[in-house]
Order: sequence, then structure tokens, then C-alpha cells
Amino acid sequence: MTTLQHVHAALRALAPVGWTIYDDEAPGSAVAPWVVVGLQVPESILAETGSHGGTARWWVTVSAETAGQARVIADACDKAWSGAGVRVPGFTLGALRPGPPSGPYPAGLTALDTNLRFQVVRMPFDLTLSRTE
Repeated sequence: MTTLQHVHAALRALAPVGWTIYDDEAPGSAVAPWVVVGLQVPESILAETGSHGGTARWWVTVSAETAGQARVIADACDKAWSGAGVRVPGFTLGALRPGPPSGPYPAGLTALDTNLRFQVVRMPFDLTLSRTE
């Protein structure tokens, strides 16, 4: 049986190459630049046809050493995921629709409370998702 983790893995497989990709959260030892990806699925919505589905969100967070580097990586991520679609048995998925990004903005101190600062861009991509099995 397929699960939402299979959907996450299929979307992650579209990631641009050249940067470290983390699922859901970067470790404290992460070295910039990196990209964090995560799938957010709301409660299902019962459609008139009796099927369950809803709008999911694929979050992409870019962390880089400079704002310029963050913009370059965000652009590569936008090209990789905008309009893309994946097939996962047991699910019907719509194409990814980019939302308005935020950033780059300073992330502040790291979890280790050092003086390192990162520039961050957060990018939402919406997609319809419904389970077919």
C-alpha cells in the first residue's frame, strides 16, 4: 500500500541537483547552502462525487550564505517544481502551482547560537491530492 511518504519521495525526486536536500528539517550540522522540502497535507475534503481529496502544499526552504546565492537556488527550485506532476500509485495528484515566495531574508542565529547568518527563501507549491485506493 502506498502512503503519503511515497508522494513526498516522488516530489523530492524532482529536486534540482547541486545542493544538499533535507526532508522536513536540516540538522544542526548542515553547511550552507541547503534545501529543505516537506509535504503538508490538510484534512481531506469530501467531494460531491464521494471521493476524498484536498489541496496539499509542498514547502521548499532554501538556506544560503548570501541573498544572491539564495535567489539562484530558489530559481532552480522554481524551475524544478513549477508545473511539475508526479505519478504515485494509489493517488491522483495535480500539477504543482507555485505560490508567492518570501525572502530572501536573514534567518538569524543558528541553533548553536553562533554568529553565522543565513539568507532564506520560503517557497510554497500547491497541488491537489486525492487517494484513489
